[in-house]
Amino acid sequence: MPELSNKEIEALLLKVRNEYRTYAQENPNIFKLTPFEERYTQVLRSRGSLELFFKDELLFLEQLKAKHKEIKARKEASQGPTLNKIIEENETRILKYNKIDFHPMAKNELKYFFGAISNFVETDLQLLYQIFRGTAEINSIHDSIIQLERIGLNRKGQFPFRISEHMKILSGIGVNQGKIEQDNQAIMKEGCLALKHISMYLEDAAKNKKINMKLIFKFNEKDYPELFKKYNGISFDTGAEMIIVNCANIIADFRMDSIVGLKAK
Repeated sequence: MPELSNKEIEALLLKVRNEYRTYAQENPNIFKLTPFEERYTQVLRSRGSLELFFKDELLFLEQLKAKHKEIKARKEASQGPTLNKIIEENETRILKYNKIDFHPMAKNELKYFFGAISNFVETDLQLLYQIFRGTAEINSIHDSIIQLERIGLNRKGQFPFRISEHMKILSGIGVNQGKIEQDNQAIMKEGCLALKHISMYLEDAAKNKKINMKLIFKFNEKDYPELFKKYNGISFDTGAEMIIVNCANIIADFRMDSIVGLKAK
C-alpha cells in the first residue's frame, strides 16, 4: 500500500477534525475530537500505518454519524406529534372566532383576534352598557372599553384605529418583520388586558352589589335583532357571567393568559 503524502495527510486531518467539530455542536457526547487527537498522536509515536489509521478512523466516524442520525430520528419522532398536536390545538381554538381578513400580510392569529374583539364590542359591550347604565361604575371600565373599541369597533366602513395603525406597518417600505410581530403581540396584549380588567371589575361589582344584578336586559327588536334574540329577558347576573367567561376564553384561546395573568374558567 503506497504511503500517504503530507498533503493527503493534511487533507484527511482537516476532514476528520471538521466533521468532529461540526457534529459535536449537535451531539458533543458522541463526537469527541480529543480522543481522536490522542489516537493520532499515538500512531505517530509508534510509527504505525497512517493509511490504516485513517481508514479505520473514517469508518468509525461513519458509524458515529449513523448512530447520531438514529438518535436524532427517534428524538424527532417522539417530539413531532406532540409539537404538531400543540400547534393544531392552538389553531383549532381560534377557528371558532370570525376571521376578518383586513390585510394580506397580517398574521392569521391577528385576523381571528380582530374578529373576536369585534364580536365582543358588538355584543358583550352592549350588555355592559345596560348593566352599568345610570351608575358611576361605568367610569371604572371606561378606559378598557375605549381600548377594545380601538381594536374592534368599525365605523362607516373604516377599520378601528389600532388595526389601521398595524396596516401602516404592514404596508410600509422595507417592512420589518420584527416590528410587525412586536405590534401584533402588542395589539393582542392590549386587548386582553382590557378584557381582564372588565371581567375582574364586573365580577367585583356583582359580588359587592355595586349594581343590581336582578334586573333584566331589554333590547329593541327592530334596532338590535340579534341582541334581542340572544339576550332579551335574561338577568344581568346571567349576562355578567357570560361576559366574564367570554373574556377568559378569548384570553386563553389566543394564549395570552400567562401574559395578562388570567386563566380561563
